[in-house]
Amino acid sequence: MITCIPIVTVFPATIAMFSVVRKWQLENDSSVLRLYVKEFKSNFKDGFFIWIVCLVTITVLFFDLLFIMKIQSNFKIIGIGIFIAVSIFLISTMLFLFPILSKYKVNWTEAILNSFILSMIKFPTTILLFLVKLSLLVIVYFFPPMITISFSLYAYINYKLCHKKFKEIIQTNNFTN
Repeated sequence: MITCIPIVTVFPATIAMFSVVRKWQLENDSSVLRLYVKEFKSNFKDGFFIWIVCLVTITVLFFDLLFIMKIQSNFKIIGIGIFIAVSIFLISTMLFLFPILSKYKVNWTEAILNSFILSMIKFPTTILLFLVKLSLLVIVYFFPPMITISFSLYAYINYKLCHKKFKEIIQTNNFTN
């Protein structure tokens, strides 16, 4: 959480956290701090670009919603429907983004595209990941001290579920890991 303090480093820090969780789940490695710093540095550039893309997308969506809410015709319903659909696609993509970035060395455009595709072809897992995230948000709302472990707990659960799906895809398509 300390490396997330400057808003600019939220995504690189999250990628690093997922990388540590991944290594810990697969190898039971205990050198958390050293691995975290290494992953934070190596993923800074891609993480920063993805953060900018997401920030711009969310800002555009926000202003679109403000515009849609001012419409005084039947097009308002269509606009809200499109807004909801785009928001669902964005959230779904974000659920798989960090596990992909922590497991595979791909550039930021490939990561976003693969996250989107994976969120659509593994939609039940996408729903489960969303419910886990929502549950943790509700827990933090009612018990604020849980915020101290909620990020890492979410990363642990998210990566566990995503890793299972990665293995399924690799086995189904005879890909090498």
